[in-house]
Amino acid sequence: MAKRNVTEIETGAGFFMGFVNAMMDVVREKAIPFAAVYRLATAGGRKTLGSMIDLAYADWQAEQPKPVEQQPQDGHPYQGGAQTNGSPFSAPITYVQPEFEELKRRFPAYVNPDYKGKRFDPIERCKAVSKENRVVAFEYVHMDRAASTDEVLAEMDNRGLRPALYEELLGFAEKYPDEQRKYPIVALGSEADVHGNRHVAFLWNDDLGRRLGLGWIGLGWGVYYWFLAVPVGSAVERPLVDGEYRVPVSYSMPRDKATLESEFSKDGVSDLFTGNYEWQPHSSCSEIDQTPGERIMLVKYFGRDTTSEANIAEMDKLGYRPATHLEAYAFAKANPELQRQFWIVALGSSAMHGDDRRVAVLDSGSDGRILGSNWFDIGWSSEGRFLFVRK
Repeated sequence: MAKRNVTEIETGAGFFMGFVNAMMDVVREKAIPFAAVYRLATAGGRKTLGSMIDLAYADWQAEQPKPVEQQPQDGHPYQGGAQTNGSPFSAPITYVQPEFEELKRRFPAYVNPDYKGKRFDPIERCKAVSKENRVVAFEYVHMDRAASTDEVLAEMDNRGLRPALYEELLGFAEKYPDEQRKYPIVALGSEADVHGNRHVAFLWNDDLGRRLGLGWIGLGWGVYYWFLAVPVGSAVERPLVDGEYRVPVSYSMPRDKATLESEFSKDGVSDLFTGNYEWQPHSSCSEIDQTPGERIMLVKYFGRDTTSEANIAEMDKLGYRPATHLEAYAFAKANPELQRQFWIVALGSSAMHGDDRRVAVLDSGSDGRILGSNWFDIGWSSEGRFLFVRK
């Protein structure tokens, strides 16, 4: 249907009667006091009307035909399609709520003015979610029909998901700006009080660019909305078990020997970390996300003689991959005393020294901590530990 201009709508008495009748049907269905509707015609209701118009425009925009390149291969998002698609996204999240001017910088086309001075708080089911900065995995939920907020949350519960928080939605938008050009994306995990009603943040797009809107949860959601969710069983959601540590990782390290020796010990750094040696990831780590952020690492004690590949295969079944040399370096910075207790091997990357493939080993000696190396293909005795990362 072609877009009607405002003048046409304003002169159409039939439109007004139809609109009022449809609105009153919804009011009766939801058992909303008439006083709340009457308020919309007063000065106090103007901002609420603005939020309603934002939602109406976002719905209309989502209905418009999209270029083929914006349509996913697994189904048309505007008329059904995949309900959820695993965890194809991950993004580094900083749990800080930006000021209004920063939001306008990120979404220059439009930011709902009611964001100014507002704070989003997690809903009840999300109050225990950690606010430590980290990388978070995401997936979508699409109801394939109009649905209430409670229905969407119930569907997430059934799938082992929780709704994304406001800060997570912003981090997602920062890394994947093109996603909101495909369909409106809602974060139900945080809400803000706007004119006495609970509102949540959502991303959308129009001809002018990317927008950040506010949705009143009491209105429900059209078929065109997609909802951002986090797997509750993902690495960042599960509590730590014995031997696990939260470690900030920058995926960089100095290459000059003097700097590394000041961190470890004199003559305690292998030349593999300071020269022009090229480190290659193990096949199990070839596609890992190296965005700086927090990782959960496990110091694993097998208690028996082992081999490198056998260790990697065993831990893969338990949801872990081997740590790389950069992750081992970050672990050593965060937990310097552990390598004084036992040596710790990182099997996730290696460098060639002649014909030998060598991996990073954290160890210690009489002069202090050591950043060393050993053969990947050697058999390992039962005394050591191995560093793994939750997938």
